[in-house]
Amino acid sequence: MVSIYVCGEDKTRQISNWVIKKNVKGEFSLTCHYPSKKPEETPLGDCTVVPTLELNDMLLLKKGSSLFDPVESVVIYGEKYALVQYSGNAQKYLFKTDNIELVPPTSITDEPAFTYFRSVAVARVSVAAAGDKKSIAENINRQMETLSLSPATALHAYCKGQDGKLESPGNFIFPFGLNESQLKAVEEAFRSQISVIEGPPGTGKTQTILNIIANILLQGKTVAVVSNNNPAVENIYEKLGKCGLDYLVARLGSVQNQKAFFAERSLRPSADPEPAPSLESIQSVLQQLKRYLGARNAVAQLQVEINELEIERRYLVEWQQENGVVGPSLDRYKLSPKKRRT
Repeated sequence: MVSIYVCGEDKTRQISNWVIKKNVKGEFSLTCHYPSKKPEETPLGDCTVVPTLELNDMLLLKKGSSLFDPVESVVIYGEKYALVQYSGNAQKYLFKTDNIELVPPTSITDEPAFTYFRSVAVARVSVAAAGDKKSIAENINRQMETLSLSPATALHAYCKGQDGKLESPGNFIFPFGLNESQLKAVEEAFRSQISVIEGPPGTGKTQTILNIIANILLQGKTVAVVSNNNPAVENIYEKLGKCGLDYLVARLGSVQNQKAFFAERSLRPSADPEPAPSLESIQSVLQQLKRYLGARNAVAQLQVEINELEIERRYLVEWQQENGVVGPSLDRYKLSPKKRRT
């Protein structure tokens, strides 16, 4: 239960609601709303809200955002409002607690993996040639110094060696086709902070990545596709382009690509898209497909076992013939004619 005191007087039982806001003077105030009289506004400094919780050096995530911002201090009033002061900023900002998430920063900067990344970033600055490469290396180094140290990031999972489990959004789509291993890879990618999908050329890794991208876009989110070489990223772009989805992509991997993107931005298709099937119907078909893929894999596994048994049988017959050994009659097993066939 929340208690409200105004100038030392307990107003809790008298009021129907209370609100903290910034008044016309730019100062924070607390307004008490009464059932039978006008609201009363009082400077926040003259009010006491119980409980009040003070936190320091936290990370703040706004509702609808994926970026954590470091904050120097937070005062939470009655689990309803949070007065936030960002690091390096004297101004304070008011949020409703329903619209933010507060988490303590992680200590990954002390981990060997992060220390190695930092040393590589510093070394790249020292050896980079003047010009764009130098600017990029310096920018990466600055970003390493200001990274959000949230335990919810994939970087934290990587440096700590602790892959966090995520709540799967479900309702997956596979517009680029699939087999059973690709289906599993896509579903697992949304359950873990870090996923490694490997296989020889031609096994459908790019197809799997495209399906992952499609499901991220379906959730209204954005995705960065990065590689240590441009052709790998270009391959993704070309395959999306074949489906008319290149207008969704911003190629920003080099200064040339950035200039080309902003100068020649792909226009959104002017024609209305065809009505999309409902997610319910897609999931119904997907469940049928899962059963089919499972059955097909089971058949393939049984065929492998049959082939192995046929090889063993051939060697057994050859050995019996060479050694004059006659095997027992199959009549004793009462097998059907189909099972007795050789």
